Amino acid sequence: ETEGLPETIVSPEKMREFERSAPTVYWLMPPPSLWGDTPILFTATRNYTASQYQDLFVDSETPKGGELYDYAREAPLFAEDIGVDVYCVHGVGSETPYQFRYNDKGFPDSMPVTTTSDGDGTVNRQSLELCKEFKRLKDYKTISGFLSTHLEILQREDVAKYIVNLLKVKNLELRKKQGYRL
Repeated sequence: ETEGLPETIVSPEKMREFERSAPTVYWLMPPPSLWGDTPILFTATRNYTASQYQDLFVDSETPKGGELYDYAREAPLFAEDIGVDVYCVHGVGSETPYQFRYNDKGFPDSMPVTTTSDGDGTVNRQSLELCKEFKRLKDYKTISGFLSTHLEILQREDVAKYIVNLLKVKNLELRKKQGYRL
C-alpha cells in the first residue's frame, strides 16, 4: 500500500521500504499468542504463521525486521502489572487485512492478494482482542458504524463522552481518597 498517496508520487516498493523500517509497524503484526498456527502469509514455497516471523524476516530480506519486532514485543504491557488501569475501546465492522498471498514468483517484491475479515480497517479483530490480556483491564468495548476505524474512532462523540466520564469518575475517586469533601 502507499498509505493513500497516489502511486505516481510514491511507489509501493518505496513505501514498503519505509514501512519495514518503522517500529510501529511491528506493533500491528498479529500476535502469536492469539493466532497460533493460522497462516498469515502464503508464498509459492512456504506459508508463515505469527510464530515464524524471524524466518519471514530472513526470507523477505528484511534484516532489521527481527530486531524491530523484538524491540516492539519487549514492552512489559502484558507480562506484568504496570500500575495503570486499562479501558479498551476499538472499532469493528470494517474490512481489514487478514492474510496475504503472493503469486508463484512474486515474494517478496510484488504486492500480495489480500484476504480481509472483520476489524477496524487497520487491525484485525482477532488481534484487537489482545487488549483483553492487559493485567488491569477494567472495561472492553467494541464500536461499529460511522467513524469506527482505527484512527477515526477518537472523533466519535460517544467515545469522547465515555472517556470524559471515565476521567470524571477517576477524579472523584482520587479526591475522596485524598480526603477532599465533595
